[in-house]
Amino acid sequence: MNKNKIYKTSFAIPAVILYTGLFIVPVILNFGYSLTNWNAVKLTGETAKFVGLANFQKIFSDPELFNIILRTVWYAFVTTIFKNVLGFLLALALHEGLKTKQAFRATFFLPSMLSPLIIGLMFGSLFMTNGFFNQLLTGLGLENLTHAWLTTANTAMPAAMFVDIWRQLGFNMVIYLAGLQLIDASYYEAASMDGASKLQQLIYIRFKSIFLEENRPLSM
Repeated sequence: MNKNKIYKTSFAIPAVILYTGLFIVPVILNFGYSLTNWNAVKLTGETAKFVGLANFQKIFSDPELFNIILRTVWYAFVTTIFKNVLGFLLALALHEGLKTKQAFRATFFLPSMLSPLIIGLMFGSLFMTNGFFNQLLTGLGLENLTHAWLTTANTAMPAAMFVDIWRQLGFNMVIYLAGLQLIDASYYEAASMDGASKLQQLIYIRFKSIFLEENRPLSM
């Protein structure tokens, strides 16, 4: 019995190591950085100094805190809608037998395994004034569209939303795909015999089973 448990546990060790390295460790480091004056945007080469809870005190004493909360609620609402709608559509496409679906599933799911800190630093550099996106626009002859994406009021939140949706899209896709695969094929056969169209099967079988009965991605 003990050998069997050890054998089964050994399969989980690589995944635990990967999850710890890509998520747990960055989260701990992120909390440690929050107790210092380190600035991830303006890297000056200076050594970070410990400031304790000063950063948190500054946040709660900010008069703009209420507006920040409202924007956060709006951010969560928009990203939740897009992550679930796009995730369901991708799951539906893969479930319908899209070729190379294994590669597509791995490609979309990979970002959800990365730490938000790593993704934030990565896209922070891509969205910089001299970052990849502005260089790409310049190379395409669209210099008039280049600007500071993360420091301009009308593009900062959409850029952050895009990154969050990109990060979480694959996770929702996998959850929806698992739900679609659990639906008994006899439901589709009975619906076809009753003359139900593909759209009706989508609404009354797949959509109802995923969103109204399970509702897992929305709750997560």
